[in-house]
Amino acid sequence: MPGSCRYGPAVLLVHCTVSVMVMAGVATMRVRVIVLSSVDVAVFFH
Repeated sequence: MPGSCRYGPAVLLVHCTVSVMVMAGVATMRVRVIVLSSVDVAVFFH
């Protein structure tokens, strides 16, 4: 895209920020699920 050079750094920064936020959110959800399932298993088999 010809017009992307002018907005390159800003778009890249936004894209990286969004990507990091999404990855962090997914990681947090995954950890939460793992913790909750571990707690469920511990409670169930206690």
